[in-house]
Amino acid sequence: MESEEGVDSGEGSGFEDTHIIVLMRARDEGVNRGLVERINRMRKIYVSGTKWEGRDAVRIAVCTWKVEVERDLELVRGVLEGVLRGGE
Repeated sequence: MESEEGVDSGEGSGFEDTHIIVLMRARDEGVNRGLVERINRMRKIYVSGTKWEGRDAVRIAVCTWKVEVERDLELVRGVLEGVLRGGE
């Protein structure tokens, strides 16, 4: 279904246009400093930095209908665990 702006709203279309922004941060502020750069250095996923309530945070944009929740969650989890273990 198209909205007034001519953009597919996804209603009744089976999520062809899925767009989700996820903000996250570690509980430890020391981990948050440089987290975006360490994640991106692994070259498995791309994230951008932002501020959330005045503190550093990571932003992940999901913009595809090809998302497979279990597979992609494991990928993100693996990247985060690798970064926290110091692997890059």
